[in-house]
Amino acid sequence: MPRISIELARWLVDHQVALIGVEPPSVADVNNMAELTEVHQMLFRGGVVIVEGLANLDRLTQPEVEFIALPLNITWGDGCPVRAIAIEEPA
Repeated sequence: MPRISIELARWLVDHQVALIGVEPPSVADVNNMAELTEVHQMLFRGGVVIVEGLANLDRLTQPEVEFIALPLNITWGDGCPVRAIAIEEPA
């Protein structure tokens, strides 16, 4: 399963990427707790928002889209489901 390496997570933080969205259920290897924790914490501490488990990315027709993630209002949580929306400009 594709994942974000520790080196890529560091690069994303260094380049001040605001958000990363991935299709898999996690940005890191869920079978490697050390890697999972390190990648998530590095991105979190670097201010990179993580959106995991995106679906239907293969249906996008444009190389760039406007992305909107509408989260649930969960008090004291560190994550939540979102309604993920991609808006494409007409071709």
